[in-house]
Amino acid sequence: MKILFLAPQPFFQVRGTCLATLRMLETLSRMGHTIDLLTFPGGAERSVDHVHARTVPNPFGIRRVPIGPSFAKAVLDLSLACSLFTSLVRRRCDVVHAGEEAAFIAALLCPLFRVPFLYDMDSHLTDQLRESGFVKNRFLLRVLVRWEKSVFRRASAVTVITPGFRELVNEIRGDDRVFLIEDIPIAQEWGDARSSRRTLRAREALADDPVVVYTGNLATYQGVALLVASIPVVLAKLPSARFAIIGGEERDVEDIRKRARAHGVEHAVILTGVLPLEVIAGELADADVLVSPRLTGENTPFKVYEYMAAGRPVVATDLPMHRPVLGEETAFLSPPDPASFGAAIVRALTDKDEAAARARRAKTKVESLYSIEQYEAKVSALYSSLAEDAGHERSSK
Repeated sequence: MKILFLAPQPFFQVRGTCLATLRMLETLSRMGHTIDLLTFPGGAERSVDHVHARTVPNPFGIRRVPIGPSFAKAVLDLSLACSLFTSLVRRRCDVVHAGEEAAFIAALLCPLFRVPFLYDMDSHLTDQLRESGFVKNRFLLRVLVRWEKSVFRRASAVTVITPGFRELVNEIRGDDRVFLIEDIPIAQEWGDARSSRRTLRAREALADDPVVVYTGNLATYQGVALLVASIPVVLAKLPSARFAIIGGEERDVEDIRKRARAHGVEHAVILTGVLPLEVIAGELADADVLVSPRLTGENTPFKVYEYMAAGRPVVATDLPMHRPVLGEETAFLSPPDPASFGAAIVRALTDKDEAAARARRAKTKVESLYSIEQYEAKVSALYSSLAEDAGHERSSK
């Protein structure tokens, strides 16, 4: 099939949504589909066979698209809508694969041209708009919630990444076209094959010092401020511990640096900024503990699957986004406060036998439940159903 893939963020960047997009593109390519990728400006080039990537027009010269809702993103969404309309007029695709808010646009335009569209649901957008404070008007929020339900119903199929999302969409659709396709690790296969760079432990000459690693963006919802606030608790027990925070734009890195200084732990924090995907697997494997201090949202962070695949002990907040994948058998779960989170890190660093056992169980779980073979089988089933829809739409035109 010819697929028009709408990715409403800069592609490629080392962040969870882009990693999930990369995995899906690679899978669709191996299945023999031809993909036209429509994305936002500002990403690095990342070549995938049978994928032709192009960015939407950027008449206002937007250089930065922040993570989460923003006016910059809203402007580029309008440009994406124009590009989608043009593609539909020219009959350039059999199906539209729409991620995040692009599905709202596809729900308006695709029915006009009898082109089926898929809603690739990576997060609950109306909750995100509410929690971020981007939309504060209650009436407007109610309108958006109604429209979101309409999008769920209009889509030929919906893919979700957590059982909770599946329940939410099933209640609205009431059919069998909701597909649970969890994220799976990707960093190891890139890193093992392509990187010879020394890890942070070697570069910083940390020797046998305990190293705690966080990877991801530094947006507020990720809880990195909680991690920094917990560091004094850890240093009180393990003064030589070091905390590597990998990721984040320059302004966010500077904010975390100021927080570390305010807590008196700047000496124990290593801020790397964004690192290439090719080196992430090595950094994870060389850590003593991996942390996910996420505070809000229901979608399981992509990093969690990478952490489990790395075979290192994981400490995470005991909140809904982590529970579908992690449990007390596979990780150290903690209430989202500095004292508790710090204590969980200390236990993961000091109770080595238990930490190793949980890490082994996590690695076994990710290999058995979230493998590339299972992922590809789920995507194949999804696109088999979409092929039927595309064939029906073509025959009815």
